[in-house]
Amino acid sequence: PFSIEVAIEEAKTEAERIRKRGGGESEAHKTLKRHVAENPTSIGLNGALSTFQEYAFPSGDQVDVAFESPCNHWTVVEIELQGLAQTLVGLFQSVKYKALQEAVLKSKKQQGSVDGVLVAKSIPDEVKSLAGILGIRTFEVDV
Repeated sequence: PFSIEVAIEEAKTEAERIRKRGGGESEAHKTLKRHVAENPTSIGLNGALSTFQEYAFPSGDQVDVAFESPCNHWTVVEIELQGLAQTLVGLFQSVKYKALQEAVLKSKKQQGSVDGVLVAKSIPDEVKSLAGILGIRTFEVDV
């Protein structure tokens, strides 16, 4: 049976492994990120949008893709590939990026809203369920 406690510990181990490994993104990650940036409809976005890849926050963090609509609605998108630990890491990163962009808007005294999105080639049901609880939308996109 699924245990969120075990999954979170596995995700922490995966995040530490990624941090230590360094070396940047895989080609598959870059391809998926580029596809989402060039095809916002793949994650349900329409209309005139400004698109940013590796959008930087004042904290030094960077989200894979960010979209801004003319009405100051932001969508911050974390890209992962697959797997329980990887997508769980990505989910918590999505929560962080959403909070960071909300803080940026508040700091600038701007009205606006922010959606957090996790995109992967496949996302386990347990991660999708937790994403719903945490207010993050998920999309499976296979390119």
